Amino acid sequence: MNRWVGRCLAVGLLSSLAVTGWAQPESATKSDKPSAEARAALKHAASLRREARGQEIEQKHAVYRRMAEAYEGILDRFAEESVVRVEARFRLAELNRLLGEIERATELYEQVTTEESAQAFGARARLEIGHLYRRAKQWRTAEEHYARVWKEHIDQTVYGARAMIWAGKCAAQDDRMDEARSQWREVTNRYGAHFAQVIQAFDALADSQLDAKDRAGAEAVIAECERWVEAVGSPDSKEREAARKSFEKMSTRKRLAKISGGDR
Repeated sequence: MNRWVGRCLAVGLLSSLAVTGWAQPESATKSDKPSAEARAALKHAASLRREARGQEIEQKHAVYRRMAEAYEGILDRFAEESVVRVEARFRLAELNRLLGEIERATELYEQVTTEESAQAFGARARLEIGHLYRRAKQWRTAEEHYARVWKEHIDQTVYGARAMIWAGKCAAQDDRMDEARSQWREVTNRYGAHFAQVIQAFDALADSQLDAKDRAGAEAVIAECERWVEAVGSPDSKEREAARKSFEKMSTRKRLAKISGGDR
């Protein structure tokens, strides 16, 4: 156990509780909804992040450690409230990641995925584990964790779509472009309800064609994406409007525009 976590457990926890004035809940609950005391504690812990805005890294880390103390306190005080426990542990994992405590962050994320009540937090935790391995350039291991998002958290489709996009990017980084394109294509086929992710997948497909010096191939993918966008919702729907905005922001379209401008 590293020194700052030990300090949180031995000293920081008590001082945090004293400062915030958290009361012992009259009765522990296993409800799917957090108690009023737990909601207040989570809100307080999250509010501390404002103090990090505009600060230098050392000051930011000091704030993150205070937040970690608060979430450790929540885990101790509301251990019987599973939905509270899940969120507090996920937030604590995030803070450990920001503090560079990657091993501890991974451990906490893994604990979140084992909780039956984790739901979206479980999918997010698995996705974050994938990100940790991707940043370490352990492409295959990252892909394995990304795959577990859409395989083990079937109902969390938006996170499944995001994970599949990242899995494709890992394959691309590992010089397995056919696998990468297959993943991105699967996103466009499987996750039509999440148009932002579908357009990201089209963007990745088109971008890979440009990287391969296949301008015509990239333009064909963009055209396919535009047809897909025009089939989203009704002509005047908010969904169509949002999809169009995402389409207009595609990085490959900007790359193609620069290329076209250079051809003049």
